[in-house]
Amino acid sequence: MKKRVLSVSNWLFATVIGSLGFTSCNKLPLPLPFLETKVMYGTPYATYGIKGKVVNNLNQPVPAIQVVVDSNNGLGSVFKVTLSTDSKGEFEKIYEFIRTPDTDLSLQFNDIDGVANGLYKPTSKIVTFKKSELTGAKGWYLGSVQKEVNVTLENDVQQ
Repeated sequence: MKKRVLSVSNWLFATVIGSLGFTSCNKLPLPLPFLETKVMYGTPYATYGIKGKVVNNLNQPVPAIQVVVDSNNGLGSVFKVTLSTDSKGEFEKIYEFIRTPDTDLSLQFNDIDGVANGLYKPTSKIVTFKKSELTGAKGWYLGSVQKEVNVTLENDVQQ
C-alpha cells in the first residue's frame, strides 16, 4: 500500500512539474512582449528545381541522353542522380536541401544509346543556385528557385 501511494504521488508530482516546465518555455512572468521566447521546431529547407532541353546542332531534340546531376552543397550533403531526356529532349528534377547555402549543381550530358539517335560528344555545365534567389519563404521553408538549362550537343564523328 505504501509503495502504491508513493508511486501515485511521484507520478502526480512529475506531471505537475513537467507541465509547469513546458509552459514556462514560451512565457515570461513579466508582461514584456519583446522578451517573449518563441519555441519552434524544425529544420530550414528550400526547394531547388532544374529543368532543361537537349538539342543537336540542327536544333532538333535529342532523346535518351543521360544527365548526371552531381552536388556538393558545402554541408556534407552530397548526392548524384542520373536522369534521362524524354522523347522531346527534356529533363526535370526537383530537390529539397536542408540548411541551404549557395549550391552548385554539376550536370554531365552523355550519349549512352549508341547510334540510335546519332553520336554526340559528352558535355557538362555548372548551374549555381544562390540563397538570395529563393522566393516564397514562410517559416522554416526558405523558398524555391528553378533554373532552366538548354544544351546543344556536338556531333561525334567516329572513324
